[in-house]
Amino acid sequence: MADDKDWSIWLTPGAGETLLGMDPAARDPKTRFRIVGKFREPAFHVGVWVDVVFFQQLTLDNPNKVLKTWKIKPTACLIRWEFISYIQRGKRSAQVSAPTAGFIPMSKKKK
Repeated sequence: MADDKDWSIWLTPGAGETLLGMDPAARDPKTRFRIVGKFREPAFHVGVWVDVVFFQQLTLDNPNKVLKTWKIKPTACLIRWEFISYIQRGKRSAQVSAPTAGFIPMSKKKK
C-alpha cells in the first residue's frame, strides 16, 4: 500500500538538534522534533533511509504547535534507530490536528 510509505518519525530528546547540526545540550525540554517523509529502505541494524519532506520542532505544552520547520537537501537521510522515539505511518492530512499530528488514521485493508 503506497500510504505506508508516508512516515512521521518522532525523535528522541536531542536527536533533532543532532541531525540538524545544532547543540543537543542547548535543547529546549518543552519541545520535540519530528521528521515527515517517505520511507525509502531499511539500513539493517543501523536505521532507516527516508526522503525527508521536512523537519519540525513542536511544543509539548500546546499540543503539536509547530515552532519551526526546516527543509533539507539532499532529502535522502539515514535516521539511526537510537534517534527514533516512534514512527507513525499513514496518509498525511491537509489539516494538522493535535490528536493525529497531521496523519489520518487508516483502517486495515483485507487481503
